[in-house]
Amino acid sequence: MNLTDLITRTRYYVRDINSKRFPSDEIELYINEGIERLRSYQAFADMGYPTATENVSYLPTEYHYILALFAASRCFGVDNDFFQEQQKRNEFETAFMELITKIECGDIYTKDIEYTQDYVVDEYFEGTSSDEDTLII
Repeated sequence: MNLTDLITRTRYYVRDINSKRFPSDEIELYINEGIERLRSYQAFADMGYPTATENVSYLPTEYHYILALFAASRCFGVDNDFFQEQQKRNEFETAFMELITKIECGDIYTKDIEYTQDYVVDEYFEGTSSDEDTLII
């Protein structure tokens, strides 16, 4: 999704199809704030802001909608609809934690993540063990 798609989806979530309650620049601000929230996880630290022509980077396609959820929760907060704000924020946080879990389990791969090795490296004996070693008593 690009920025225009995210703004449209956010308007759908907050039931502002005719753009009367929330201006596009305010929604864009909230989408960028959502990206800053995603940057708290190392895999998304270098994630850029979406533009009208470029899609969201680093984030798997099936999770682009969570930025609209975050923006919708902020819009509901401004509108003093705190129940809806909490509902959308919980939905965002749940989807974000699900995404992190899938990344850490290896089900989803993102760009530029250095994965740690998951095996033991023998650094103590560093090449001293071979068939030709003699036993010293």
